[in-house]
Amino acid sequence: MSTTLTVPAKRHTLTEHECATTAADWVMHAARCLDPGLPNRTVGVAGRVAQALLDNARKHGRPPVSVEVEVSTVVSVEVTDHGPGVPAARMDGTGSLAVVVGELASLWDVTEHEDGSKTVTAMVPIIEEPAPRARKRVRR
Repeated sequence: MSTTLTVPAKRHTLTEHECATTAADWVMHAARCLDPGLPNRTVGVAGRVAQALLDNARKHGRPPVSVEVEVSTVVSVEVTDHGPGVPAARMDGTGSLAVVVGELASLWDVTEHEDGSKTVTAMVPIIEEPAPRARKRVRR
């Protein structure tokens, strides 16, 4: 008998006038809804990764642009657009998408679909927050 683990996900299609910042805020909210125990740093990094992916899709892709977030052992952020070409790092490893996503995500990949769309997926590791330090009391 096999068991299938389903990972809850939330998807959002950007409106014509919605900016990447608003959609990145949606990603942070959705991640928090999917797992209320996510560390704040992880949620913030997922938002920054989403904003970089969404900015890139708005600049180089074509509508519709959608974003999906899943939470399991990582936070997966997927952005799909319908424009030509795929994002790539320059030979020197730079480029706004490559730098931001490469520094913040443990893995990212691009999938081209038969309908001409593409999906960029970034996996954000769960960043455990340090335990609060015990405060020493000084008696006077």
